[in-house]
Amino acid sequence: MVPQGSLTSDQLEFFNSEGYLVLEGFANPKECKGLMQRMEELLEDFDPSESSIFSTRNQPELTANHFYESADKISFFFEGNLTLTSVCS
Repeated sequence: MVPQGSLTSDQLEFFNSEGYLVLEGFANPKECKGLMQRMEELLEDFDPSESSIFSTRNQPELTANHFYESADKISFFFEGNLTLTSVCS
């Protein structure tokens, strides 16, 4: 038996392989609706031209400072080889 709040080895393996995990029953329908409504609000105010592309290469101090200073904020950023022009057009 797995303690409450722990992931099984199968769940960990799936997450490590696929990069996501579905947690059935994580939130009830009312909580899900509230989360979805809040996300819609955040996306309405989102301006991709003001976002950055996240990378851990060649910027460990900048990255660390950004996360420490933004811990109380909700931020959007893009990963990898994405260019903002492809998102904004």
